[in-house]
Amino acid sequence: METINHTETKQWIEKTIDVLEAPEEFDFNTEQLKEMKRQANKLERTEGLTKTEKEGIKQIKELFLTVEPSKEVDDKNPRRKTTAIVLAIFFGLWSWLYTYEKNKKKFWINLVLFVVTFGYWGIVAWVWAIIDFAVKPEEYFTKGYSTKINNFLIVIVVAGVFALAILILLIVFLVVPGLQRNERQHQNTNNNSLQLNQ
Repeated sequence: METINHTETKQWIEKTIDVLEAPEEFDFNTEQLKEMKRQANKLERTEGLTKTEKEGIKQIKELFLTVEPSKEVDDKNPRRKTTAIVLAIFFGLWSWLYTYEKNKKKFWINLVLFVVTFGYWGIVAWVWAIIDFAVKPEEYFTKGYSTKINNFLIVIVVAGVFALAILILLIVFLVVPGLQRNERQHQNTNNNSLQLNQ
């Protein structure tokens, strides 16, 4: 067991209690809260604690049960309104993946309508996404987003845009020429029929 520096211990206990009693006034996150808990556990095992110090550590441990770090999600991965609007302009309904945690329903409803209408709904979704992000306040984009889901969704967006690009290329280079070829064959057949009739 370690010996104790009473001055430092007293200062740490007082500061920690201040932070835990008014968490909204301090800027701390989950890792800092874990570090406070580790420090409290370490102090509790230290020899030579005074009665006041023991009571202070007991108070800190009780406060841990009531405190949640207010910045755990918000500070890690806030969104930006300008980014959301730019994504909406270029990617339409796919831009709702940027704020997926708050726009799951919008994204899936629009995606289903997009597929069912063979892409025509994409125009409506495109306008809707731009207006939707434009009218939201800045605070809407700074709270309630997690890093993990964002990284996953970036992969989905990139894959989705890539798949859409391939689909467009297939339509342009395979379907359209095939239709033109069929049209020419149909005209040739008609011309041959006319010539035979004459």
